[in-house]
Amino acid sequence: MITVSNERLSVHLLHPEHDNTRLGSRYCTGCYIYQVEHVEYGPLFSGPAYPDPTPPPFDGQGAPEAFTAPLGNADVSVGETITIIGVGEVLRSSPTTPIHPRQNPTVKQFCQWEIEQSPDTVTMITRQRHTPFHITLSRTVRLNGCTLISGTCLSNDSDRPLAVVWFPHPFFPLNTDFTCCRFHFDYHLPENPAYRTAENGTLCMKPEYNWKKGLFLKTVISKGSTFKADVMHPGCKKVTVTGDYPLATLPFWANANTFSPEPYMERELAKGQSAEWSIRYTFER
Repeated sequence: MITVSNERLSVHLLHPEHDNTRLGSRYCTGCYIYQVEHVEYGPLFSGPAYPDPTPPPFDGQGAPEAFTAPLGNADVSVGETITIIGVGEVLRSSPTTPIHPRQNPTVKQFCQWEIEQSPDTVTMITRQRHTPFHITLSRTVRLNGCTLISGTCLSNDSDRPLAVVWFPHPFFPLNTDFTCCRFHFDYHLPENPAYRTAENGTLCMKPEYNWKKGLFLKTVISKGSTFKADVMHPGCKKVTVTGDYPLATLPFWANANTFSPEPYMERELAKGQSAEWSIRYTFER
């Protein structure tokens, strides 16, 4: 793995070549945050199978990020190859449409990354092509005190518009009182058997639910909100998570090992256009 650290935090990133047994079609392979350790509190992230030392690549752990709209997906048949942004060449094994990495798990060839590292920063750059599309993707993970910043720059080097759907998938450990987080924007929780909103606005898991099977739920939000949430944490007490992009949708998922908000971004890049965005995690006592 690749590690960047300061006097408080150590961030462990999967190496896109040397750690590819931990990678799959689902998550971006460049600057994949696999774990963050605090000098006092120890590991700060969890995962669906945590603490299994070799979780399935589909499940993953830590704070991975994902692009869900592949390049050139409209004309690819089952048995042919699709290109997943930030992953590489993937076999289309499912007839399900729209094409999504989660239904097509076989990676034929991972994309290649140029890697630059300093004591507190790692940058990885890859270039991908699937006719008629080609893109340049840059990922940077940087430490600033107790804040971890994960930044993305995507350039559409094609001569036609490119649809982009992306989201971070941080996996947080559970709290004994089943509290999860408090969102800093308006949302509505649909009727469901597993989650509730406390009187103070805190999202909570219902302890009586069978969390071994987990539950995925979409909230109702006003599109364009900026994502900010205070996640309750059993170690460092609170993690403030902030995105600097317009929020498109907000599902979240939890099971008996982890809680994970998924703040989606959706946009279209015109030909020759680039976009930059980031998600940051501030670990507070």
